[in-house]
Amino acid sequence: MDALTCLMTRRSVRDFTGEPLSHEQLEELIRAGQQAPSGHNTQPWVFLSIRRRETLLRLVPLTPWWGLLENCGAAIVVCADTRVLGQKPMPREFLVHSCAAAMENMLLAAHAAGLGGVWLGMCPDAENYGEFCRILSVPTWARVVGMAAFGRPSTTPAPIARMDPGKWFEERFE
Repeated sequence: MDALTCLMTRRSVRDFTGEPLSHEQLEELIRAGQQAPSGHNTQPWVFLSIRRRETLLRLVPLTPWWGLLENCGAAIVVCADTRVLGQKPMPREFLVHSCAAAMENMLLAAHAAGLGGVWLGMCPDAENYGEFCRILSVPTWARVVGMAAFGRPSTTPAPIARMDPGKWFEERFE
C-alpha cells in the first residue's frame, strides 16, 4: 500500500477479533512510532505495550469508551519523558506534539500491515489519570499522551473523504 492510500483509507477500528498481537508485530508498530519527527529531535517518547488480557481488563472500567480493550490484540501507551526538558529547553507542548506524531505513525503502520487501531485519549487532568498510572506503574517523569488499541479488525470501516474546503485558508485567515 502506498503512503497516500494508507493515509486516505485509515480509519479508527473499534471491533477486534481478540487475536493477540505478536512481539514482532508490536516491535514493528513501535519502530514506526520512533520514526516520527520530534521537537528539536529530542525523541521524547517512551512506549508501554500491553498484551496481558488481565491488565487490559483492569483498564476497561476507567472510562465508558474503553470496553473495546476486551477484544483488542494489544495496546500501546505513549508517554513523553519530561526529563528531556532538563536537557534541552523548549516548550512543554513540543513533547506532546512529538508523541502525537509517534502515535499517528503507529496507527498508519497498523493499517498498512492489515491491522486496525484506535487512539484512546488520556490526559493528566482526567479524573481517571491517577488510577491509570497506578495500574500501569507509570513513573512520575512520564506524561501519558495517549494509548492506542490494536488488533485484527472484526469489521473494517469504509474510508471517508474528509476534505472540507471551508477549513482551508490561503495566505491569511480572511
